[in-house]
Amino acid sequence: MNSEHKRALTQCSQMLLDSLDATPAYLYELKNQKCITEEAADKIQTQASRRSKVSLLLQHIQLGGPKAFPAFRLSLMKEYSWIVRELDKTVGEYQNMVQENTTISREQTNVTKNQQTVALQALGKILQKRLIPMVYGPNHSWNSGKYGGDAIIRKLIETIRELEKRCADSLHENERKFEPLHERIEKERNNALQEQAAEHDLEISRLQNEVRKAHREAESCKKKTEALTQQTKALKDEIKKLKLELKVVLADKKLLVQKCRKKTNTQEE
Repeated sequence: MNSEHKRALTQCSQMLLDSLDATPAYLYELKNQKCITEEAADKIQTQASRRSKVSLLLQHIQLGGPKAFPAFRLSLMKEYSWIVRELDKTVGEYQNMVQENTTISREQTNVTKNQQTVALQALGKILQKRLIPMVYGPNHSWNSGKYGGDAIIRKLIETIRELEKRCADSLHENERKFEPLHERIEKERNNALQEQAAEHDLEISRLQNEVRKAHREAESCKKKTEALTQQTKALKDEIKKLKLELKVVLADKKLLVQKCRKKTNTQEE
């Protein structure tokens, strides 16, 4: 049974479950029409309820061959004509949908082919005006308008291979081992980044050494300053002590002078 008939039975299954009566006579008719087998008819009759009989009947009909649906439809014509109309309507809608999808698919295929043609023409112009002059020089004559898509692709492959060969020659590399251009660019980029990183590391190391040296010098200056501060304090204390001693000496001197004057005055009298 094809997909449109299976779809119709599935969509109309509720209507069939509600209305159809799978009597022994009806099952015998379906068996004679080769719609179901005798074994299936016997199994259906063993079901307890009418709905379960119809449900099992629909399962066996869907398992039948291409003649099962037309025979089942014909068996419904006399007493269940409204179900037949619904089945026909569902089949027609499905066929229309399939036809529309086929038309859309065909149109999409045509659009895709047109897009591919336009893309190949654009590729041919790029090949003619850009790539070929770059590889073979400006005097190499090749007109993309004279060739179809397959010829353009072949010329593109040929030109790219020639470009790879010339790149390998200019870089003094074996063509068989020649890296793809994007891989080589990536490798060169990574090497450049690694060199920059190494330079940055050296600069950072140099600055760190300068900072450590400055810290050491500052620490040394701090220690010298502390030592000078201690020396200054000691000198101040010494000066203070000497001032006190000088004050005592001057006082003693003054007292001695006074005594001398007094003694002199006494002698004169």
